[in-house]
Amino acid sequence: MPLWGIVTISAAVAVLTAIAALEAFARRNFAKLFSRRNDEVVFRNEFKIKEAELNRDSAERIMSNPHEEVSLTGEGGVELYGIYADNGSSVTVVLVHGYAVDWKSRAYDAEQYLSRGYNVLLTDNTGHGRSGGKFITMGYLDARNVLYWCDWLVRAKGARNIILDGVSMGAATVLATSNYERREAVRGIIADCGYTSARDVLAFQMKKRHIPVFPVLPRICALARKNGFDLKACSPVEGVRKSSVPTLFIHGSGDRVVPVSMTGRLFNANASERELLITEGVGHGLSHIQAKERYGAAIADFVKEVTAE
Repeated sequence: MPLWGIVTISAAVAVLTAIAALEAFARRNFAKLFSRRNDEVVFRNEFKIKEAELNRDSAERIMSNPHEEVSLTGEGGVELYGIYADNGSSVTVVLVHGYAVDWKSRAYDAEQYLSRGYNVLLTDNTGHGRSGGKFITMGYLDARNVLYWCDWLVRAKGARNIILDGVSMGAATVLATSNYERREAVRGIIADCGYTSARDVLAFQMKKRHIPVFPVLPRICALARKNGFDLKACSPVEGVRKSSVPTLFIHGSGDRVVPVSMTGRLFNANASERELLITEGVGHGLSHIQAKERYGAAIADFVKEVTAE
């Protein structure tokens, strides 16, 4: 065989080997990132440990007091799970959790709202907790599901003043609801450390870990589409450009999971009335612990302002 033929075959084998390695790597990371998690998250950060303890205690109290376990059918026919606590208020807060946790991760915040006299609805996102779904969709299916929960609140509870409160992936989710038809009962959105898009935050984390964004991320996105969710279309920043809902943006400047610059972009792109709270030196989703007084005051003032009748 001529030398050029041997070289061509060797090059082809190398290319095919590289493609196979890329595919295997992308599939491993897709499964690691988006498959349903059943293991409990272990925290080492002292503030995260404190947060977990507060959430655990609050969840126990919520479950020991009058409440209603509710379910509805969400996007793709997935059965969704939630906890509703009625306080006899005209204001209901829907609390949306972050990545790879469940409703109990918002229990402490829910108890703060209950102490102010509001009703609360805590939900499990698709692929989390007691809700159905094989995959974590980074807010893609969850944004529509939040609106379905709002429809349920109006229909079943007569809700007329709804606040959507999300943290991290939950913040991205509630912001992304503005990509769809607004529910009139939704009076305000609170978004703590949300990302501009699922693709953006994945690219940020890959760069931190020295993983080549190209060609790995496009292949992961293709696998997501094949499994029923579109990471490129999961775009809170597009939602806020169309938003007509007053929004309070919150972010800790010490966040290493979702950069604070993403909230800056979201705030600047937002078309509705908006407020911004940056908590200095605070880590990811920890403003309610590390800057409790400022955080609590900002939320109390915002909810009061947007629900005034």
